[in-house]
Amino acid sequence: KKKNYHINNNPSVNINKHNDNNVNSDLNDNNSINTKIYMWEFDQNDPKRDSGTKLCRLGLANTIRIGCTYNGIVLSSETSNIINKSDIDIIIKYGISGINCSWNKLDEIPFNRLGKSKNHRLLPLLFAANSVNYGKPYKLNTAEAIASALYICGMKDEAILLLSSFSYGEEFFRLNNELFEMYSYCNNSNDVQQIQEQYINDRNNEASLKQQIKSNNEINNSCIINNYIDENDLPPIESDDDDYIDESLLS
Repeated sequence: KKKNYHINNNPSVNINKHNDNNVNSDLNDNNSINTKIYMWEFDQNDPKRDSGTKLCRLGLANTIRIGCTYNGIVLSSETSNIINKSDIDIIIKYGISGINCSWNKLDEIPFNRLGKSKNHRLLPLLFAANSVNYGKPYKLNTAEAIASALYICGMKDEAILLLSSFSYGEEFFRLNNELFEMYSYCNNSNDVQQIQEQYINDRNNEASLKQQIKSNNEINNSCIINNYIDENDLPPIESDDDDYIDESLLS
């Protein structure tokens, strides 16, 4: 008998359930994701490639109606409050939701009608691993975003399990392992912000140093290729005049 593990129905949320007969029948038997995951769907992406649509198809998330009462965490790009482990109580009680839309059409999204603004949370710096935006900072898809929030809030196992159905799941955690481990120790939004800024500064300094070394190497290589040596760089030439003897003086 299959377990209905993926959603504990919240009476305040209007849910549209998704079913897919093609989904592996063993998924629900082996899965242990207990977090309530919801989705506002705006149909801006190709459903065959869209990660949010896939989460719903797999039974890992359910869509909810725009404007309905929702008390959980909302992952949003339009807030300055960064997700952190102090949000875990809200997630456990009410769940977490993603906004399934295109990065190129954010101006069409009614963010003020998506849950409570005080529960909107921004993700810190992370790098996408999906095929559309691989390696790009901040450009996570919906599945990556929700998994990231779970990891940062201390629900690492559920985060990994959530992305296990995606081919880039392992790569996503590999790319962001250092950041995830640092963020997961932060107690509040300010701590996460400081870690993010320090990471960016360190990488900028590292990039600057690498560029300086590269430039110096290019200059040195240019000097060798052009057989050019600055006289000022040569050691002083010792004179042999002191050892010279005029033979006429010996006669």
